[in-house]
Amino acid sequence: MRLLIVGRGRLGGAFARGLRARGLAVATTGGRAPSVAALGRAEVVYLAVPDTAIATTGIRLLPHLRPGAVVLHAAGNRPADELSALADAGHPIGVVHPLVSLIGRAGADSFVGTTFFADGAPRARSAARALGRALGARVVVARVHGPVYHAAAAVAANGTAALVYAAQSGLRAL
Repeated sequence: MRLLIVGRGRLGGAFARGLRARGLAVATTGGRAPSVAALGRAEVVYLAVPDTAIATTGIRLLPHLRPGAVVLHAAGNRPADELSALADAGHPIGVVHPLVSLIGRAGADSFVGTTFFADGAPRARSAARALGRALGARVVVARVHGPVYHAAAAVAANGTAALVYAAQSGLRAL
């Protein structure tokens, strides 16, 4: 699949590094000024942009997308239909959220052995499964996205790290 990652932050960068390390060709572009040429070639577009920018970024990309391109977003706090304008235009939409904490510049193996949650149209779920498997993650397809899911994911992915840090700090102080 021709994949374009929109967003070069921690998540977009980690996805790109992980997929490239496994020999996959991945294009990346910024979310604010995306490459029109790359959008026209992409079969799957993964939006790794801030949660509040998902819908507006999707609308901004819409005129430049290849017909029928799958569009996924990364926000566990938002449902797949955050991209409903793209679905209305014939694009399969979905969400694939990695249940992982990315600190600093995450390495190519940051997703190995982790779990991704995915939802959306059938072709979007299929693309989400392929991405997860390529990164060495397990993909669970379920309609669990939203504020409660996101809070639980934050505690699961970040809470353990925070507890370990607090324990180490306490032990150092002793």
